[in-house]
Formats: sequence, C-alpha cells, structure tokens
Amino acid sequence: MCDVMHPKPVVYLLVILPTLVLGGLAFVTALILAYTQVRGVPRNAIPNLNGMLIGLPALVLWVPMSLLFSNLVLVLVPQLRQIADEYVSKNVRHGFVESQMALLKVSGVVALICLPLIVSGFVL
Repeated sequence: MCDVMHPKPVVYLLVILPTLVLGGLAFVTALILAYTQVRGVPRNAIPNLNGMLIGLPALVLWVPMSLLFSNLVLVLVPQLRQIADEYVSKNVRHGFVESQMALLKVSGVVALICLPLIVSGFVL
C-alpha cells in the first residue's frame, strides 16, 4: 500500500468538469425538447411539475454517465491515459476496468430510480 497519496492530476478536472456540466445541460435540454415534440407544446408552456420531473432526475442520472464517459476519454487519448496510468500506479487505485464496472453498477441503481421519474414527467 502507498504511504503518500499524490493529488489527482488537473487533467482529470479538465476532462470531467466539461463533460459533467456541458453534457448535463445538453442531456436535460434534449429531454425537454423531446417533451415539447411529444406533447406539441412550446417550451415556455411546459408545466413546472413536468419540467422538474424530467430535468432533476436527468441531471442526477447524468452524473455517473458523465464519469463513465470521462473515464473512456481518459483511456482513449494516449497522453491522458499515460497520466491516468501514472496516477493509478502511484496511488494503488483501481484501474479503468474496475472503475467502469463500479460506475456501471452505480448507473444502474440511479437509472432504476431516475428513469421512472423522467417517464412520469412525460406522461403527466
């Protein structure tokens, strides 16, 4: 086991934060636009309850999904993979496969909770 924990590289934030923020906004916007198309209402006429039932669970669902995607980006870009591999080896942390499996489990649990809420936002 490692005695000294090295700080996470800044590149992690440079990949994760834009994915989390911009992807979350895009995900919620896409769902809201889908609602307007399904219901045939303008965006400014969406009831508050429906907007919240679609938007809030979508944001919660996006968090583990964005981490899955960010890990994928960190592995697919060779320079970023080298930085991630160095961090993992210095800190005796889980590798890519273990992290993805854990995030998939979390995503599944979150999806079980959030997807019914999103669907109810479309139905109500």
